[in-house]
Amino acid sequence: MFHPPRPLLPWLLAPAIAASGACAGTTFHAQGDVSEQIRTVVEVSWEPLGGGQAWVEFGPSTAYGQITPPVQDGPGRSRALLLGNKPFRDVHWRVVAELDGHITTGPDHITTTDGVAAALPDFTLDQSDGSFEGWVLSISWAEVAYVTIIDADADLVWYSALPVGSVSLAADPVPGQAALRFLQVGVDHALDRSEVITQGMDGQQLDSVAVEQGHHSFVAHDDGDLAWLAIDVQEHKDYGDLVGDRVLQYDAASGETSQLYSVWDHLEYDPDNTLDTNFYPQGTDWTHTNTISYAPERDSYWLTMGGVNSIVEVDAITGEPLTVVGTDGYLIAPDPDDFGAGFGPHAASWTKDDTLLLFDNNDSGRGEPSRVVEFALDDQAQVATEVWRHTGDHGMTAMVLGGADRLDDGSTFIHWGNTGYLQLVDAQGELRWSVRQGSIVADATVLTDLYGRD
Repeated sequence: MFHPPRPLLPWLLAPAIAASGACAGTTFHAQGDVSEQIRTVVEVSWEPLGGGQAWVEFGPSTAYGQITPPVQDGPGRSRALLLGNKPFRDVHWRVVAELDGHITTGPDHITTTDGVAAALPDFTLDQSDGSFEGWVLSISWAEVAYVTIIDADADLVWYSALPVGSVSLAADPVPGQAALRFLQVGVDHALDRSEVITQGMDGQQLDSVAVEQGHHSFVAHDDGDLAWLAIDVQEHKDYGDLVGDRVLQYDAASGETSQLYSVWDHLEYDPDNTLDTNFYPQGTDWTHTNTISYAPERDSYWLTMGGVNSIVEVDAITGEPLTVVGTDGYLIAPDPDDFGAGFGPHAASWTKDDTLLLFDNNDSGRGEPSRVVEFALDDQAQVATEVWRHTGDHGMTAMVLGGADRLDDGSTFIHWGNTGYLQLVDAQGELRWSVRQGSIVADATVLTDLYGRD
């Protein structure tokens, strides 16, 4: 079962509190206000303390239960964000400080959150065995695209709207920060205005990096470097303009962009083995690469190519293909019926068990549900052997999108694309948690801490 850490005290301060005691009733000249941008976020600020550090304990009652990272005292007012609050709820909070080796506790305060916009998607908790205690970051597509965070009760606790005419298909938390990154692209795919946006949990934009011809998916490294999927349009002598894919990289130190990989250098166009759609106005969609993920153990990227039913591993340094699973690559055994039908495999990732996990749309037109499959690779025999599968319930056919992540406890988190379902299943495929979102899910991932402390 999935039990993420729930930090109650910062680092190793619990022994200090026990040893020194708490000085109740101390006034920190603190105030709490609901954020102007995100009405479930409370901003707490307090006057300088004269040294040391302070943090805020908060929760739905005086039991608190949540805590912010410590803030070093400075000359101006200190500030902390209270995250994960439900709409229209009283939030109890108090400032706690470590001053000269002693712990001092301020009085209890109450700030009431506001509601959320009616245009935001609805979330309904269908099933829960109580084992999931984290949050889910997701992207919804409706009249407006939203980046949202819900808690284990399926209550909306954070949200941000994308500009009209823009969508996103990929979002991830920023390690070590109360922030997230997402790829923002134009709805029409025609204009080169793709960006990777870094946004603080207070709603403020912290950074923006233009990612040339970017689409679908990206990888952000700890040093600020980026890799992303970009279209690569070339004219074929027999078939006109074809839209292939490449991987571009951004070097944060130099600010320069370079090409790591292009399908044109390694694949031959076969009109009988492609989606052959007009997804892009620039030409006929060929490879339709829909996700890129990074495997640090192998220092490689995994590309999921729905247009040609292939999963390609690319060396992160040289750009050379290391492994190909599917068409013109490793044989899949046993051969699953209609593998890659529709928009093909999605969200391939390398697990800590040295297996390949991916989401298969399986949209063959027969109404069969989509599925998540896991393969063990035999590099000598060039065979990908299925070792685990989870199939959705009747009606859960993701015609577009979809993805799966293997969590540290062995459970698998699945988002079922346009069906709107978010689910957590254990290693035996038993459903532990299920939420139905009232819109298309473009991407989703589990968060175990809203402050980036994982």
